[in-house]
Order: sequence, then structure tokens, then C-alpha cells
Amino acid sequence: MPQRSRSVITCIRVVALLALVAVALPGCGLLTTDVNLVQDRRVDVEAPGKAARVGLPVTIRWSAHDVAGRTFALFVDRAPIKPGDSFRALAEDEHDDACLQQRGCPDAGWLRNRGVYVTTGRSLTLDTLPDTRDTGRGARDSHEVTIVLMHDGRRDGEAAWSRQFYVDRSGS
Repeated sequence: MPQRSRSVITCIRVVALLALVAVALPGCGLLTTDVNLVQDRRVDVEAPGKAARVGLPVTIRWSAHDVAGRTFALFVDRAPIKPGDSFRALAEDEHDDACLQQRGCPDAGWLRNRGVYVTTGRSLTLDTLPDTRDTGRGARDSHEVTIVLMHDGRRDGEAAWSRQFYVDRSGS
């Protein structure tokens, strides 16, 4: 077989293989996921500013629209629960059998002790935060708050709004 014919056949095989891969991979979930890639702008974290240095107490403030019937859950220095999960997932993750066996747990106090706050308002003031500085020189006391929407006791959708900020403890 002439060299040119072999090259054409090889080229056809490569194109066919690429076409097969392009068709097969999305079906396997390797190229796509169930993640919503549209930026959700229903909530806007207004304060503190991005990477702001703040003192304590610090007020987290946000604006929101098109969130009727939803509450806000704020996760401070921790990952939020997964979409569709209730706060019970936190107790399950921690293997907190006492909480899981107690009716009404996790409650607001249990959540607060783990850096989780629930509100219908548009702000939350934190009087204290753990000192996250290490002993190194110039260490920053870094914190992050993530806001998610809750509906009927479960996380509503994948949307989350985060803000990182730093606590200035120079006076302490």
C-alpha cells in the first residue's frame, strides 16, 4: 500500500477515535458534572470588604433578592453542607451520637459552637473568632465566611457566596 494511503487511513482512524471519545466521555460524566456553572447573583456580600482587616466584633452584611421563603446559613471558617443536606449532616460527619439521638439537635447553640449561624436577616455580628495566627512573624488572622440559602431545613441549591477577611489583633 502506498505511503499516502496509509497516512490517510491513519488520519481517518485518529479522527474516528477522537469522535468516539468525544461522544463517550460525557456519558461517563468525565467531561461534565451536575454543577451549575452560571454565576448566581442573588446575594452580594457587602461587608467586610474583600480581604479587609477588621476588628472585633465584626459584622457580616449582605444584600439579597429573589430569595423569598429562604433563610441564610453562614459557615465561618468551615465548609458548608452539601446541596440538599440538612444541618443533621454536620452531626453525622462528626459522629455526634448524643446530638443525633436528641430531638431538636442540632440546635442554634450546637451550630454556633461549630461556626454555623442561621438567620432570616441580612447581617450577622460576630463578637469573637478563634485566633488563627501561627507563631510566625507577620502571621495573619485569616477567616472566611460562606453564605448559603436554606429552604425547609435543607441547603437550597449549589450557590454559595464567600468572603475572606483578616482580624486585626494588634491591640491584643
